[in-house]
Amino acid sequence: MAFNQKDGAVAWRKHDFKNSTSSPILINVDGQEQLVAFMFSEIVGVEPNSGALLWSHPHPTDFGLNTSTPVWGEDNLLFVSSAYGGGSRVIKLTRNGDKTTVEQVWAHSLMRVHFGNCIRVGDLVFGSSGDFGPAPFTAVNVKTGKVAWRDRSLGRASFLYADGRFIVFTFRLAARMGAEGKVYAVDIDPEAINKVRQRKEREKLEQVEPIVGEGADPRLPNDLDAVLIVGTYHEFREYDRMMQAVFRALKPGGRLVIIDGEGPSGRPRTEYHRLHTIPAELVREEVARHGFVFKESRPGFYDPEYGKKMYFLIFERPLPNQDYEVLR
Repeated sequence: MAFNQKDGAVAWRKHDFKNSTSSPILINVDGQEQLVAFMFSEIVGVEPNSGALLWSHPHPTDFGLNTSTPVWGEDNLLFVSSAYGGGSRVIKLTRNGDKTTVEQVWAHSLMRVHFGNCIRVGDLVFGSSGDFGPAPFTAVNVKTGKVAWRDRSLGRASFLYADGRFIVFTFRLAARMGAEGKVYAVDIDPEAINKVRQRKEREKLEQVEPIVGEGADPRLPNDLDAVLIVGTYHEFREYDRMMQAVFRALKPGGRLVIIDGEGPSGRPRTEYHRLHTIPAELVREEVARHGFVFKESRPGFYDPEYGKKMYFLIFERPLPNQDYEVLR
């Protein structure tokens, strides 16, 4: 359906495609404006003023949950991506006379954008790829479909691109905490933190507090209820000093949660930076050296895309004069 912006009257009502949760975009195909909609099981292009169907291409997804917004390029390449078995594909649109032809360039499931956004820069499309497990920040060549790189240190997020830089930040925790809570966002790059501050002010989210951290010290305030480290513990170079700083920041009884990928044991500590995994037992040993008490291991999950088993460890800064039974 289309509506007249001035009076709200229905301009046109056409087609019987099942709807999905993605937002439409307006593109220009060889001089013709087209409205692209990511529907339940296909991508479609319509003439904006009349609603006439110009083209369609299948993109089947479990439950019809095509959620992320399509990405259009000046080279007439349209990128779409979804989770739930849909994966990603690129189609090329070309006008021949009054008709638009559709050519599929590539399709695979190596990138699956669940509900975040995607951004194209040059020949690369960037997005958080994953279903219900980890969703690393991923770059895919839009022309070939080849995965250029993945960064597991960045969890599932929406992001912006400005001044030649990506601004990656998630306010999901802030929404969960509400106006009475506080979420501290740490980055060692002052410019990135400045961008976070700008978004905080723009969206009036007083519960978000950006902090410029250091490689060995996140510079967190004291008396925190919890610290969450997801997929990044293995990257710490000065892990002992980092854990000392986290211990100081937590209040007695505060929780430290570490989620990471299970790695082979017995390797040099520096090798885990390259493997992007680390054994759970080594994490427990390192963290316990700094006064934390291991509380429990929650059920993890298996990431089939990377062939990694992810574990979920919970530690606690003990209360004063409280004895704990060491869990093994």
